[in-house]
Amino acid sequence: MAIVATKQFEKKKTRNSKSEGNDGSTKVDLENARVQYATAVTKLDAAEQELKKICKEYNASVEAKNLAIEQAAEAENSSKANMGRYSELSKEIATLQELVQQAKLASTQAREEEAKIYVDFDMFKKNLETRLTGTMSKIEALQKEIEKVRASDLNYGRTITL
Repeated sequence: MAIVATKQFEKKKTRNSKSEGNDGSTKVDLENARVQYATAVTKLDAAEQELKKICKEYNASVEAKNLAIEQAAEAENSSKANMGRYSELSKEIATLQELVQQAKLASTQAREEEAKIYVDFDMFKKNLETRLTGTMSKIEALQKEIEKVRASDLNYGRTITL
């Protein structure tokens, strides 16, 4: 762009110098125009550089935006997957808690049954001990009676032999 402007300026300069001649004021005007032109070209180059910088920044921001959108989509997908996994784990936990409660109930019932068995066993043992004591008393009574009968038989046998 600066090259085109320079060529136009040179054409203008050539035209002006032919039409006005070679007087001093034209040279001063030309020099002023040349300085103004150089200043304008410098400003134009600076503006062009600034525009390129802005374009690069814009492209970088668009790229960052696209990356952020992509990351947000990935995060959303991950979140959905995690919610599904959370739901599954919640169900498993609820099932396990129910099983634990059932196991506790079964354990309590087993302890109650065990205690009942011990009570029944103790009662049965006492009953057997009572019956054994009664039977032993009867046996002792029978043995005493047998002893009496023997003694009486011995006395009877002695009496007969006498």
